[in-house]
Amino acid sequence: MTEEQVGNCLLAGREETRGFIDEVGASVVIFGEVGIGNTTTSSALIAALTGMDAESLCGSGASTTRDGVNRDIVSKKISIIKNAMQHHDPSSIKGKPLQALGAVGGAEIAAIVGGILEASERDIPVLVDGFIVTTAVMIACQIDPSVCRVLLFATQSTEKGQIVALQTIGEIATSNNIPAPSKPALSMNLRMGEATGALAAISLVRSACAVMSDLAALTDVLGLEMKSC
Repeated sequence: MTEEQVGNCLLAGREETRGFIDEVGASVVIFGEVGIGNTTTSSALIAALTGMDAESLCGSGASTTRDGVNRDIVSKKISIIKNAMQHHDPSSIKGKPLQALGAVGGAEIAAIVGGILEASERDIPVLVDGFIVTTAVMIACQIDPSVCRVLLFATQSTEKGQIVALQTIGEIATSNNIPAPSKPALSMNLRMGEATGALAAISLVRSACAVMSDLAALTDVLGLEMKSC
């Protein structure tokens, strides 16, 4: 994508998120995506931004069946990413999120990045879905490290690249004196995308909020006055 196209995708994500938040008064935002092949795009983005090799990042994506992983597909993904890194000067995009999006990123990932930035600026928590959205979150954190403070990770992906993205996000938080986000709440071997993992975790968020706001303190239950030692 050109620089202008990347900017337009970011803006589209921001505008859609802004409109959603204003329309429903959202207290938490979930992003999902529908795409075939975007585990390859996500792995390429992480490779470009972190310098990690493709073999350490690529999994089988949605191609895995009950018969197991198709190694030919994984090998093809690795080859595609290696070719992309050879085509683009790795030193020109490593650690440069906008340039990486232009070189190897998908429009849907760029739009999600824009939406995450918008939610963060409005102090709206983001409940993060699996691999693709985690990649978008990593990019958003590289653009604006304060994004780290609004993140709740819903689900552990089967994709190896998500582990690298999570580690990178944690490092960004720590280096900016922001508490590192907690690990994903669920691990169900999901590989669907479409926000399915985050939707499954929303009940946990609601339960946690209820515990924090409504659970009676010990002093209330026992009617005792607690004295400090």
